[in-house]
Amino acid sequence: MARIRITLEDDDGREINGNKERLYDLAVGAKRLVDIEAAVEGLKQTALPELTAELLMLAQQQQFPLLTL
Repeated sequence: MARIRITLEDDDGREINGNKERLYDLAVGAKRLVDIEAAVEGLKQTALPELTAELLMLAQQQQFPLLTL
């Protein structure tokens, strides 16, 4: 099993929303390419919607700082 940690940074390298830990387990116990591809696809299906939602929320907060969701 491998663990992936994702850190969001701004253009200056400062961590964005650093209080939220983004850890994802990648089940790559098997050594076959098809198993590794399936594990990566599962990671994409889990992580990308969460990251997209977080980035959209941050963009809205920058555009409309007084609006809270």
